[in-house]
Amino acid sequence: MTNLENHRTDIHYQDSLITKLFLFQFVNSYSSFFYIAFIQNQVDGCDGGSCMRTLAKNLGIIFLVQLVVGNVQDIVVPYVRVKKRLRDELDDIRNTGKTKGASPVEYEYTLDTYDNIMGPINDYISVAIQFGYLSLFVAAFPLAPLMALANNYVSIHADVYRLLNMMRRPVPLPSSDIGNWQEVMTILAIIAVVTNSALLCFIMENVFDSYSWRTRLWIFVAMQYVIFSSMYVVQLAVPDVPSDVNLQHERAKLLAAKIVDRVADEDEDPGVDEVALESFKLTVHAQDTKLATIEKNVIDRMLSEAERVGHGLEAGIAATEAATDKIAHGLGGGLTLARQASQRGEGSGARKNKRKSNAKVQPAQEMEVTSVKQSVDSSKGEAEIQPPSSDDNV
Repeated sequence: MTNLENHRTDIHYQDSLITKLFLFQFVNSYSSFFYIAFIQNQVDGCDGGSCMRTLAKNLGIIFLVQLVVGNVQDIVVPYVRVKKRLRDELDDIRNTGKTKGASPVEYEYTLDTYDNIMGPINDYISVAIQFGYLSLFVAAFPLAPLMALANNYVSIHADVYRLLNMMRRPVPLPSSDIGNWQEVMTILAIIAVVTNSALLCFIMENVFDSYSWRTRLWIFVAMQYVIFSSMYVVQLAVPDVPSDVNLQHERAKLLAAKIVDRVADEDEDPGVDEVALESFKLTVHAQDTKLATIEKNVIDRMLSEAERVGHGLEAGIAATEAATDKIAHGLGGGLTLARQASQRGEGSGARKNKRKSNAKVQPAQEMEVTSVKQSVDSSKGEAEIQPPSSDDNV
């Protein structure tokens, strides 16, 4: 489910996973104890009218199981797994023909890998569940804190042996806090105040039996307010960060300010150290010279690039002008040829028109000559046919 949520960072992923695991473990671990403490007497009944003995026995069994079975399991199971893996690795080495045993690197390869996410979560959740058994029902089993101390002592040494001898070296990761485990512990402490107050006021015998139910209720409420106020005062009195850690943080900040930022001391004049000032001036001058050289090189490169681009532009312009002249000469020759062609066309047209006009005039002249010839011939014939007159005869 947490994988499907697609959290942005590992911190958000771990916080979501811690919340789900705590809710599940809370119900799975404490539901039976809440039933024994507050419900079983009204449903099934208990010996002597109270179920505190049954609750104490169950808590004792839980702490004994954690003390013996839990720690043995944390050591024995990884030990057997590592030894089996090492035996298989040695068999593979013998099959290759080597007579020596596994090298340190090969041995460390057979060790278990420490999960950087689930490893701390499993360690924290075991501590949180134990804190719940210790605090929620401590009124019914006062021996719980002592058994928890013994269990934690053995568990610390078992974890050290497991991490050093049966685990590969964990990868150290930075972390600002312990995540949601602080809220988990706070919630368990608040619930513990309510449950123990209820056990003392309403369940346990020979404590407030002589008081009425109304008085018990007021005592129950007042007890909670007193304990909550004490918790708040202790929270304010005990800092989240120890004083020696704050001192080291302030020392680191001061060293960084003196060495990195060159901050002067409060009791000294910053202008007294002439050597440092001269060194600073030389450094600044060297930096200025270096910057000027870099700037000059950049400007020279820019000018050479601009000059190269300018030469290219001039060559392009000259080529364009030459092409333009060629085009202009070509256009001029074309125009001259066009004019000569048009003139030739006009001359041939005029000759054709003249020929046509001459052809039209010649038939008309021929017709006039023919008509004149015909009139002359007719006049001659008339002269021959006419008889002579009397005058002529005389």
